[in-house]
Amino acid sequence: MRSAYVFLIGLVLASCSQEDTQTRTPEQIREDLRRAELHSPSMYLSVTGELQNDTVTCTVSNTAKEADFTKVTVAVNYFDDARKLMKSDLLTLTETVENGASVTHKQGVTPPEGHASVTFAVREAK
Repeated sequence: MRSAYVFLIGLVLASCSQEDTQTRTPEQIREDLRRAELHSPSMYLSVTGELQNDTVTCTVSNTAKEADFTKVTVAVNYFDDARKLMKSDLLTLTETVENGASVTHKQGVTPPEGHASVTFAVREAK
């Protein structure tokens, strides 16, 4: 992830002419980085979770340096023994996932009968 951060900083700096770089304030550079991070939430957000009975507990972590993400949507995918997708539930976190932080969300669900495994994925973030 550190290499992605270095890469983004390089892109921000490369997009400016040398003259612009010398006159840009640290606040302007941080804002450019924040916008770049918001444009690619899947690079900075990860999710782990578990299903216990009819309750999903998932934790969304944000490794971005500047961007905070609101309205994160997590997909809970249920698979059978053959790894065929049986059902997906979408959970929307109303808490803001601030940069460098994690948010845990708990919600009741109705898993399909006979599911063998569950996966979690960040579907969308704003």
